[in-house]
Amino acid sequence: MKVKVLQGFVSYERKLYGAGEIVTVDDTIAQCMISDGRAEAVSISQPSNVKEPTHEETMELPKVSETTVVKRSRSKK
Repeated sequence: MKVKVLQGFVSYERKLYGAGEIVTVDDTIAQCMISDGRAEAVSISQPSNVKEPTHEETMELPKVSETTVVKRSRSKK
């Protein structure tokens, strides 16, 4: 379940999450955090006004030959 941290910090699976961050946690842990007032349930879905890119809208990378020379930068001493 995804929850949003409301106040302070929450530690989950060796990571620290601050207020405003969204965390995916187990359902039992999420219910405990919600009942304590440390987090609120969040449902994240794709907005309806966003459309999937079509083939015409995708960008292609330029072709690079194997003989292209890359100039290395000088290192500072």
